[in-house]
Amino acid sequence: MAKMINTKYGYITPQEVEMDARLDKWYRDKKRREKKHAKDNQLHLKNSNDTKVT
Repeated sequence: MAKMINTKYGYITPQEVEMDARLDKWYRDKKRREKKHAKDNQLHLKNSNDTKVT
């Protein structure tokens, strides 16, 4: 039997630790990209509103 490792998710195998680490990294990157994308959209909308001619 594989050695069990105590993590924040409980006792899991080393392979599961690697999978969890990859998922955690992917999720952090996903959130970072969403935040950056939202910020870019806000700038784009602000600039397009400034150029309106009435």
